[in-house]
Amino acid sequence: MMNVMEWIIGRDVTRRWLANSIFPLVVDLDRGSLCGVQEDKPIEHLSALGRAENREMAHSGNLLYYSKGLWVYETERLLSSFEVFFNSKEFSPFLGEIRYGGQAMLLHKDTTADQVKALLGTPDEESVEDGETELCYSPNDNVYFVVNFNEAGKLHSIDFV
Repeated sequence: MMNVMEWIIGRDVTRRWLANSIFPLVVDLDRGSLCGVQEDKPIEHLSALGRAENREMAHSGNLLYYSKGLWVYETERLLSSFEVFFNSKEFSPFLGEIRYGGQAMLLHKDTTADQVKALLGTPDEESVEDGETELCYSPNDNVYFVVNFNEAGKLHSIDFV
């Protein structure tokens, strides 16, 4: 049963999660999944990530893992979206595996938009605003992600929306 404080400020779903250091961090671009968990699936399947590193934000469903380069969004105990970072001032670079077409891809903080296009093909949409580039991909009807590049043209993040 929810207590009054949880009702007022929200609940940190990660508060009892214990990190598992051998839990593989894998993003599958085809499936739109994080460690095998897809959108609208129970967030508890990611419990091996451990407690969110920003407990205040966790109360609003923003599960921040600065040391893993990962921002997970939770709504009503379901995975609603996530973002992995490669080149951020707040987040360490994501060091997990990125998969596409059943193959592991080598992506890192120095990856460029041209290199991503060579790996993933022509994006469904491409935009440049204030020197930052976005490549939008939808490999199937259920998956949509945006690959973001900073002003220097280097890979910033991949955002599943």
